[in-house]
Amino acid sequence: AKRSTTVYLTNRRIDMVPPVLSSNICSLRGEEERFAVSTVWEMNPDTAEVVSVEFFKSVIKSKSAMMYSDAQQRIDDTKDQTSLTKSLRQLNALVGMLKPHWTTACKQSVVPVAMYAAVHTERYIVLGCVNLS
Repeated sequence: AKRSTTVYLTNRRIDMVPPVLSSNICSLRGEEERFAVSTVWEMNPDTAEVVSVEFFKSVIKSKSAMMYSDAQQRIDDTKDQTSLTKSLRQLNALVGMLKPHWTTACKQSVVPVAMYAAVHTERYIVLGCVNLS
């Protein structure tokens, strides 16, 4: 393959992989099990330094398929006390703890950047990402 990512245009997208993979087998859908390779990073809570990394085969089951705006709306809705929303808020709090160490963390791992992007799309765009939605 000559592309390493899916390309999003104004009226269509050009998938990196065939549609049966991008829209089904490799797509994270709510409440459906998917085979995956998971990564667990253990980080120092004071410095955000990556202490250890572990990779392993796994089966994952997303609770929901959401757009970034949907996740942010759940985080902001103080009346929403579902377990999914509480999990999103915990990730948001983790981002807050890592933020003072952002430069160090970004040099060591892409995880804080990905979490930050998932929770704070607007700020991610300001940091240089192009909004393709």
